[in-house]
Amino acid sequence: MAQTIKIKKSNVENKKPDNLEIGELALNYHDGNIYYKNSDNAIAEMKRLDARLDEMDVTNMSYNETTDDLIEVTYVSGNKIKLYYDEDGDLDYVDYFATNGSTHLFTQTLSYDENKNLIGTTWSAA
Repeated sequence: MAQTIKIKKSNVENKKPDNLEIGELALNYHDGNIYYKNSDNAIAEMKRLDARLDEMDVTNMSYNETTDDLIEVTYVSGNKIKLYYDEDGDLDYVDYFATNGSTHLFTQTLSYDENKNLIGTTWSAA
């Protein structure tokens, strides 16, 4: 027999739940946000992607069509970063660009140990 799962809900703008149990979900279907109680006993919010982008001032994010890896981020300011991956799929280095989007400022190269743990980064001027 099928069971219906109900979660707490609200249609009031910016309303967050006051009381949830760990693992319990609540939905504000006016704002499109989902809330849950985390392991620290605090009510946390899972924001929509568009709300997160607005908060970060990101105007565009591009992904590799084959691997789904993030490959480029452009900010409202015009700053841009490009991400490059090695043959194992690990982030290899990141290029940072100025507000004109084309002037290459510097590169951050990442180093890993044999267990694929990040052990350092090296910065170099372009």
